[in-house]
Amino acid sequence: MTDYTLDVLEDMAIRQEPIPEMKSQAKILLYESFRNLYWYARQYGLSQEQGKQEKQRILDGYRMNKFLEELNESTSAMWQRIELASTAYRKAPGVETADALLEAIYNVKRKLPEKGACGDG
Repeated sequence: MTDYTLDVLEDMAIRQEPIPEMKSQAKILLYESFRNLYWYARQYGLSQEQGKQEKQRILDGYRMNKFLEELNESTSAMWQRIELASTAYRKAPGVETADALLEAIYNVKRKLPEKGACGDG
């Protein structure tokens, strides 16, 4: 699938082209909103100021939807990492699998103690 820029999507919407194949629901909604805005402007007319305000509202909505979409994807990936690491820990409890589980939960690697910090000279 092509990753369309916002400008390209707006140009396609101005021409009233069909919705392109896109993975992002935020971009699909953005495209539909642009297409409806430009259709409405042609049918009923909009002042330039009103058109700018409507476009800004559409872009603000897109930014929020994109943020929520990315948050959902990262949360899903986090839970997948946690599930894999917790399954490994249940099968073989130990320091290595516990470290892997903590890494999956907090997304940071374990900081190993410096030489001599544990009395190992």
